[in-house]
Amino acid sequence: MSIENLPQEVFIPRINKLKNPYKDYFSRYPFNCWSFEHFKRICVCNYSMLEFDNEEFLDNIRQIRDDSGTLKEIGNLLDKVSFNHIF
Repeated sequence: MSIENLPQEVFIPRINKLKNPYKDYFSRYPFNCWSFEHFKRICVCNYSMLEFDNEEFLDNIRQIRDDSGTLKEIGNLLDKVSFNHIF
């Protein structure tokens, strides 16, 4: 079985504890595509959301990254996502 065929929740169990729209976003899109800009575009299209909280998005990224069940390689990648959005 290929790793690409497994749901992200296997490698990132914290996703199941998040609230929507975060749970939906982090489950549906590959972790290497996650970004605040992408999240905003998806939310406008799917949830008709017009207000967004950068800190709340980053907090969810940090929760996923710091969860002991998250695959270490994914956590390392999420460090870069967090860093890129702060600056």
